[in-house]
Amino acid sequence: LINYQKAGSVIRMLSHVVTDDVFRVTLKNYLEKYSYEAVVPSNLYDSFQKVLEEKKLTKLMNNVDVKTVMTSWDSQSGYPLLTVTRNYETGEISLSQKRFFTDEEIATDKSKWYIPINYVIEGDLNDESYANTTATIWLKEDTGKLANMPKGGWILFNKQQTGYYRIMYDEKNWNLLKQQLNEKDHTKIHIYNKAQLIDDTFTFANIGQMKYGDALNLTKFLRNEKQYVPIATFLKHAGMLEERLANSTARANLKTYMNHILSEAPMESVGTTDNNDEAITRTHMRVTLLRWLCKIGNEQCKYYVMDTFNTNTSSIPPNLQSVVYCGAARFGTTTEWDKLLEKFNSDTHELPRNRLLAGLACTEDKDKLDKFFKTSLTNENVNPLTAFRAVINAGDFGVNSTFKYITTNFDKIKKLSSIGDILKAIATRLYTTEHVNAFTKLAADHQDTKDKINTAKDIIQKNVDWNTKYGKVVPEWLQSYVDSLNKDKDNSAVKFGFSLNLLLGTVLMYAITNLMY
Repeated sequence: LINYQKAGSVIRMLSHVVTDDVFRVTLKNYLEKYSYEAVVPSNLYDSFQKVLEEKKLTKLMNNVDVKTVMTSWDSQSGYPLLTVTRNYETGEISLSQKRFFTDEEIATDKSKWYIPINYVIEGDLNDESYANTTATIWLKEDTGKLANMPKGGWILFNKQQTGYYRIMYDEKNWNLLKQQLNEKDHTKIHIYNKAQLIDDTFTFANIGQMKYGDALNLTKFLRNEKQYVPIATFLKHAGMLEERLANSTARANLKTYMNHILSEAPMESVGTTDNNDEAITRTHMRVTLLRWLCKIGNEQCKYYVMDTFNTNTSSIPPNLQSVVYCGAARFGTTTEWDKLLEKFNSDTHELPRNRLLAGLACTEDKDKLDKFFKTSLTNENVNPLTAFRAVINAGDFGVNSTFKYITTNFDKIKKLSSIGDILKAIATRLYTTEHVNAFTKLAADHQDTKDKINTAKDIIQKNVDWNTKYGKVVPEWLQSYVDSLNKDKDNSAVKFGFSLNLLLGTVLMYAITNLMY
């Protein structure tokens, strides 16, 4: 999967470097010339080179052969980290590249890429700032420099995140970008670059190259964001925090933080009603936000799903069915859950049944979940792995219930062909030494399955290690965020009380004055 993602990203990068016109002409020529033939990458690169030469546009590749540039991307593992360090006194910028690693770096790795570099300067912003995504310069050595650059304001590299690399800025430039997002006009930064900033900061924080507080601080602007891509990128990393955070207070504060971020402009911008002519990203954003908001107990989401389920069960839009079914099981009574179960048992089509199954899994009633687990193990039309994953993904109650059910009924569950995947699925959501100890005992008691159990235990141990490293700083930031929200509420209440007293006093004085005359 990673190889396919890299291939698509590298081709996208090339399309922006050579311009859309050259890209389309080249692909047309390439497909016509090599139709029904076996090809190798150099055939495609030669096709690009030919069109660039015909159009006298080889300067777009810095007059370097396309094959030479692209081979640096397709013939070595990984992708680069571009480090940008500004001298705010001279205006010089130092650039350096090295291979990006999420684990320990390989000291002997000498990978180098031909990196297309472009940038946006705060002082030169206009409507076309992000439009031209060709390379301003190329970095092909370990280091490079840009001279006569602005000494103030932020600089943002990699327009529209078209280049396949991460960027580490110096601390001051990070702060200037954060200030633009949170305190100025966040729309001045392209939506893809906002996504890149979020993804890079959380990725750096997760491997210890940036403080988690800095990554989290950068997300505050999202409560005013109306575009899907930055929101989706943020939720990917928020999901990781939800999976790993062990501190119960921090988990509660995470829900408060998420509710504050998502329930304002993001949710208000898409509403709860599908429109036939809307962009697919808007539809995805609506479903994603509703799923998250219901999961964290948002009252408006609760009202929406219960009202929709009880009044329009047969006409719920397909893309919202899983959200509504889940909400009905989570917030409803036995009546709603039984209605879902009846619908599940009577439906014969796989896709609707899977949505109903995922909905049933969201219940936070122990007896209903026990019934659900029993059904998933005895009903030949239910995939046990799908069923267990549905309960695990439903939230904390589902995770705790699944962990208890697996450890209590392991003799029965270990016979499943998907037991390894089930164990890994629950392991990603476990994060304490007690969980590790439970799996250690499980492996000792079930030698015939110990390898699969130990593989899952290693996943849990990584979550424990993450909490050892970040289990203090992340909760502290979340607590500070929630405290600031509560302080704002208190200040608003005081202001309202003062204004109300002033109004009542004015009315009283007016009444007394009229009585006197």
